[in-house]
Amino acid sequence: MSEKVLFHHGIIYTGLGEQVSAMMVEGEQITSMGTREEVLAFAGKPDREVSLDHQPVFPGFIDSHIHLMAYGFSLESIDLSGAESVEKIQEICRTYIDTKKPAPGKWIIGRGWNQNLFTDPVFPTRMALDAITTDNPLLLLRVCGHIATVNTLGLRNVYPQDDKMPEKIKKWLIKGIVLEDELEWFKTMMVPKPDKNELKKSILRASEELLSYGVTSVHAEDSYDLGYSGDFRNIKEAYQALEEEGQLPLRVYQKISLPDPDALDRWLQGEDRTGAGSDYYRTGPMKMWLDGTLGGRTAALRAPYADDPGNLGMLLYPNETVEAMVMKADEAGMQICLHAIGDAALEQAVTVYEKVYQRRNQPLKHRIIHCQIGDDALYQRMAAIGVTADIQFLFTASDWSIVEPRLGAKRASRSYAWKSLLKAGVPLTAGSDCPVEIPNPFLGIQAVVTRRDLEGLPQEGFNPNEALTLQEAMSIHTVGSAAAAGEKHLKGTLEPGKLADFIILNCNPYKMPAENIAKVGVKSTWVGGKLRWMAE
Repeated sequence: MSEKVLFHHGIIYTGLGEQVSAMMVEGEQITSMGTREEVLAFAGKPDREVSLDHQPVFPGFIDSHIHLMAYGFSLESIDLSGAESVEKIQEICRTYIDTKKPAPGKWIIGRGWNQNLFTDPVFPTRMALDAITTDNPLLLLRVCGHIATVNTLGLRNVYPQDDKMPEKIKKWLIKGIVLEDELEWFKTMMVPKPDKNELKKSILRASEELLSYGVTSVHAEDSYDLGYSGDFRNIKEAYQALEEEGQLPLRVYQKISLPDPDALDRWLQGEDRTGAGSDYYRTGPMKMWLDGTLGGRTAALRAPYADDPGNLGMLLYPNETVEAMVMKADEAGMQICLHAIGDAALEQAVTVYEKVYQRRNQPLKHRIIHCQIGDDALYQRMAAIGVTADIQFLFTASDWSIVEPRLGAKRASRSYAWKSLLKAGVPLTAGSDCPVEIPNPFLGIQAVVTRRDLEGLPQEGFNPNEALTLQEAMSIHTVGSAAAAGEKHLKGTLEPGKLADFIILNCNPYKMPAENIAKVGVKSTWVGGKLRWMAE
């Protein structure tokens, strides 16, 4: 028999516009809600009672776009986010090596450098990394994860013999800079790779941090990860082993990186499809990248970058390849996520999805990740076919200073247009893209409500007409993300029949100024009615 636990004396926000003070949980599900007296009258005597101490309770957050294993690995790798120059990168890496003393030949991974923050905004080169170490292969990823610099030993790790070296490796040897789809390929060639135990440790490290931020479910993207891009079976086995051991503390909807037709064909030879699995680990959508990033000027634009005339960014696939892969995956029963940051990539995604819609003649369950640069016509086309936009709230704060310089005033005014997407009727989710950003939902929520960064800039707000209300932001980060995974019947709100995934906060975001929302803290996080994390 499942244990019956009565949670009472709380301020429980159901996510349905209602507040109650008590709920009964049996096993992992909520069975009744209301006042303490109403719940007892309906559900009978509990086995145990937990007082909520009159604290605010909310549904657990669902992060719809995160590299969970990458986050776990990043917590053990070199943090370059504070570097303001190539020289500072070298200093940070040398200190890491002197302190950690990695064995010769072991890969050293770092992440977080951003040339836009440098006094001299140039990429670090292979020669700069060779000056750090010649004993260890070294891979330093830009903050976006789409661009990296590799030292000479790292390049030789992949191809040690000149006579067998492909032309693209010889090209990389010039500066050591590898980007976009070539970086994904490069990581598949890195040896040795983490074993299953290392993968499990990275999952647990990341999960502990996520639970501390009130995140109870994630849409993870682990087959494209920090220093790891290997056999997907290893990833799945690591998660399932933790679940079988009762150690997987949050719920995972796993995106599958299938970057080319051969990878898709190999995947479809198996039986695993979107939705397969359990409430703790479920197979999610196929993922493809259509372009790069705005910060690296590789996002694909329909007109050149305002600060780099002649540069349109990068479309990674011809239209025919995208259409063939999307159609094949759709027919096979896979949900599809297409990464599209620039408006050229967004148009490519919308156009191929419209063809799927014409064949199906029903709203699509497919998704577009990021959707940062577009216009009202594209947003209306998305709404017409039911495609979901997976947006990143915190990018509003992180990117505002480069948007207008990159795009010019006109395009910038229609970018990061979360309110316009919502008004158009586009379903929205919220994710962090961690480790690109810190996975604290309240940081992103403050950003989209105020349209300012944590320093309060810009004072007038970045496209302030695109601000969301607090209620809209909270709903997108819970109900919206649940719906995108086909799990709205299980999570996103607190009501009978749904999973008891909830968080207890130290203050009420609805009772404080919007510019203080980022200060909200989590007191405890519960998944399936079980206490998974508690603040000290």
